[in-house]
Amino acid sequence: MQPAAVPSLRTLSRNAYVRTLGSFLLWARSLTVRPDPVLLTLIARNQARQEFLLAWWRLALTCVPWLEDVAGTAMSPVWFEYVLMGYGLATLAATRSRRHTRLWRGLFASVDFVVLLFYTRIHLDTREPLEGVFAYVSLALVLMLINSLRLSLRVLWLNTAAILAGYLCFFHGLMHNPRVSVGAPMLILIASFLGSMIVRNQIRLLVESHSRGRLRRFLSSDVADELERRHLSFDQLAPAARQVTVLFVDIRGFTTLSERLAPEALVAFLNQFFGRITQAVFDQRGTVDKYIGDCVMALFGAPVDQPDDATRALRAALAMARSIADWNRELVARGELPLKVGIGLNTSTVVAGTVGTTHKLEYTVIGDGVNVASRVCALTKEHPYPILLTAATRALITEPHDFADLGETPIRGRDGAVRIYGVQA
Repeated sequence: MQPAAVPSLRTLSRNAYVRTLGSFLLWARSLTVRPDPVLLTLIARNQARQEFLLAWWRLALTCVPWLEDVAGTAMSPVWFEYVLMGYGLATLAATRSRRHTRLWRGLFASVDFVVLLFYTRIHLDTREPLEGVFAYVSLALVLMLINSLRLSLRVLWLNTAAILAGYLCFFHGLMHNPRVSVGAPMLILIASFLGSMIVRNQIRLLVESHSRGRLRRFLSSDVADELERRHLSFDQLAPAARQVTVLFVDIRGFTTLSERLAPEALVAFLNQFFGRITQAVFDQRGTVDKYIGDCVMALFGAPVDQPDDATRALRAALAMARSIADWNRELVARGELPLKVGIGLNTSTVVAGTVGTTHKLEYTVIGDGVNVASRVCALTKEHPYPILLTAATRALITEPHDFADLGETPIRGRDGAVRIYGVQA
């Protein structure tokens, strides 16, 4: 048997280099954002706002040579001072509308770098070379900070490469000095990595803010806070089987109502209806799954479950009925017809999680239990009770209520019958 070949030192070095490069590329990829159009729009809006604020600071920075001239320590000619101030005013005017594209950001970053080169060149003509190094690095660090606030890693890295190239061109004759050859480039590189951390943290805050806003559109504040404590979002909730109490509520006679109301009035009416229903759901730590025309679908037990989900679902249903009764008194006082609603509840094991494609995702539940809850809600048209619930939900309610046993009731589109209970509001 031939002995195993021992890799050479060159091979080991090459493999280590490849692994290091691969790790760096993975790290750089982790700094980017997934191409979510909404997030990209949000980031672009913040980039425009940041660029406008940076224009004010750039204007203040361009006034520094003029202030040095006033103090009697001028290091640049008068024409250069006016050029800088004119450039600061021009960028302020260009960013005022906040409609500039990323090409403008690249142009501003390029001109900032050119100004750095001119300022250093003029400084070297009047001062010692080491003072030029100090001036170059000081202004370069300011530019690194400016580029990090642009929320663009591409601009930051390209500008860093240009700054290092310009530094080597200006001070290649001083590389025998360790401060010039090691210290100053290291400061620029450290500033670049710190700037990338700033960009990453700012983008992460925007993403988390966007995710938090999405959560609070469907969940009560305490449930959304619970998901955030678990570092979860809707996108990360993989489909899984769980016991959920599903609640459906819709308006009786909505077709007639929509015929006698103008479209604008109908939308305002529905918004007020949805607001009352949603508040009742959120008060009991439930989740608003979706609005379906005049119907609202709510969940208790997903994405965060509680030991009394069924009880809280019934509390929410009773609160909805009371809220609608209060609203009806207002409607009758204005000479309008009162509103009638039907509420159906069912508890079963369903699949809960995010469903959809990369373009559109939503958190929902799927299963036979959802269809049963919808059919039970429709049965309120045939019974004098505004709230109906199945025996599965009735068995889990721990609070005393006057339940009317309506017996076994056939469910449209489903084999067999389901025992139904009625509750008066």
